[in-house]
Amino acid sequence: MAEPVGSSKSRGAESVLSLAGIDNMISTKAHSRIVRCLELFRGWKALSSGRFVSVSALVAGILFFAVSSNAALADRRVALLVGNSGYQNVPRLPNPSNDATAMAQMFKGAGFDVVDLRLDVSNLEFKRALREFEDAANGADIAVVFFAGHGLEQNGTNYLIPVDARLASDRDAQDEAIALDRIFQAVDGATRLRLIIIDACRDNPFVTTMRRQSSTRTVSRGLARVEPAESNTLIAYATKAGATADDGHGEHSPFTTALLNNLGVPGLDIRFAIGQVVDEVKKTTGNRQEPYWYGSLGGEAIALVPPKPQPKPIEQSKPPSAEVRLDYELAKEIGTKDAWDAFLNTYKTGFYVDLAKAQLAKLMAAEREAEQAAALQRAEEERRAKAAAEIERQKAEQQAALQRAEQERLAKAAAEAERAKPADPPPQIATAMLAPQTEPRPAATPAAASLGGGALIQDIKKELKRVGCYSGKLDDKWPSADMRSAIEKFAKYAKLTSVPNEPEVDFLDAIRGNSDRVCPLECDARQVESDGRCIAKICSSGQRLNAQGNCVAKPTAMLHPNKPVTPPQPTGNGLATGDASPDRYVGQIKLPKSVDIPPENIKNINTAGEETCGPNGCQIVPKGCVAIRRLHRPPGATGPRLGGKIFC
Repeated sequence: MAEPVGSSKSRGAESVLSLAGIDNMISTKAHSRIVRCLELFRGWKALSSGRFVSVSALVAGILFFAVSSNAALADRRVALLVGNSGYQNVPRLPNPSNDATAMAQMFKGAGFDVVDLRLDVSNLEFKRALREFEDAANGADIAVVFFAGHGLEQNGTNYLIPVDARLASDRDAQDEAIALDRIFQAVDGATRLRLIIIDACRDNPFVTTMRRQSSTRTVSRGLARVEPAESNTLIAYATKAGATADDGHGEHSPFTTALLNNLGVPGLDIRFAIGQVVDEVKKTTGNRQEPYWYGSLGGEAIALVPPKPQPKPIEQSKPPSAEVRLDYELAKEIGTKDAWDAFLNTYKTGFYVDLAKAQLAKLMAAEREAEQAAALQRAEEERRAKAAAEIERQKAEQQAALQRAEQERLAKAAAEAERAKPADPPPQIATAMLAPQTEPRPAATPAAASLGGGALIQDIKKELKRVGCYSGKLDDKWPSADMRSAIEKFAKYAKLTSVPNEPEVDFLDAIRGNSDRVCPLECDARQVESDGRCIAKICSSGQRLNAQGNCVAKPTAMLHPNKPVTPPQPTGNGLATGDASPDRYVGQIKLPKSVDIPPENIKNINTAGEETCGPNGCQIVPKGCVAIRRLHRPPGATGPRLGGKIFC
């Protein structure tokens, strides 16, 4: 029978509704709802004097409302998302607005009760948004704040920067930026989880332009480590404290991309979601960036998105063990994914079901490994094909360059020969040692790295001669005055900061990097430059070239006036006997009797200080000596052939 609400039995029944008694009957999750129901009940009792009600029926209704209707009264979840891209006083950031918009769409799809998206907010708009969100988060189960944009740390305090901030001085942060503590205040009213996500560790241009007016203020690009004062509070940085994060090259930053991939998974505990975000960012950035999370949670599992309701499995009678084993052996013999899926769809629990799951996992792992191996093989084949094509291209280019250089050299040689043709028989021309013609630079090949010792030295000398810096022998001797001079000349004109003391492959590559002459052509006083070469000066008929490079008149008489040369009588072998001839002189130089000087050879005599040339080069006649060219040379005779024979 129902009792009046104002009766003693009614007051005794009211004690049944105490929170302590109900705690043993319901879950903690329904605790706050029952408290609200009790308040409604007490208010109803005060207004319903004179009426009768069944208290036990009311208690049953409250428990049914709190426990059985959890699906209808799910957690209340709210989120504030701020993305600042269009900064007014520093360059625009491309991704924050995209990041905040994508996160808002994720929370809306997850069924959040409030999703407040704010883009490019000023200081006042930022503060107003936090004030409005503070009311929405009060009493909510889960409150989330996401910020993407610029942030900085000053004297241990973290600030989020609105789009209209100037931050001209280190004194402006407190007035023009939003302290992180204000964000904590906005989510403080949530009961189960307070989550703050800051993607603001980018390279901050405000730090470099800000004037330092106080020696006690320190300003950092990254954000400082924080420890939330309240439990069930987490704060996430895109990277560890004091470091800067990557803004990314795609539509979203690496940190936001990982958040979008993991936070919205239904039923995934926030702790596991955090770990998966950290792993994905490290993998995406090659371990250059590692998100950090601060705070603590209790032992209750908390997911931002509740799990999807699972249909209750249809109970089936437990099949005989022999039948299950036979089906397992059949699926194992087939050994395909479809066979194991068919077995697991038929049997839900048991020893053989666990074995089948293990077999399926093993099969899937093997398939993934095979796919990875095939992908690696394809990548290696593509790399080799590209390398082979590149080598062939370089060879073709090198061959074409060599052909062009040879054609140019032949054309220049023909043109020079045409210009050098004289109207009269040309006088003897003394050609100096020529600087090497510019030849196409040989392409650097991987084999250069394997050169060593003499081969490397010879290659360096060849290349130095090609660029006009070296004129010595192409041997494998490194320490020499000519080599040191050539190296220093190349370093000077190629503008190298240092020269090697020992032969190095890097130095060889540096020389090969120049396709044209590096060192300028240097001709002595007796030479002139012609088409990139040094050639001897040519004097007109009746003149000779002296040591100073001037054309002077040749002496009219080269032989001693009192002792003229008389031609000797040749013997049967064509050599002059000399014994039948009187003594012969050239100036004051007495010649051996064996020397045959026909009268027509008088013009082939060079005196001291003059240059005499032969087929193999030129030389200067020493003081007190003469050089006689075109003497009879016996068959098989050897010698330098540098412009006649010297007599002193």
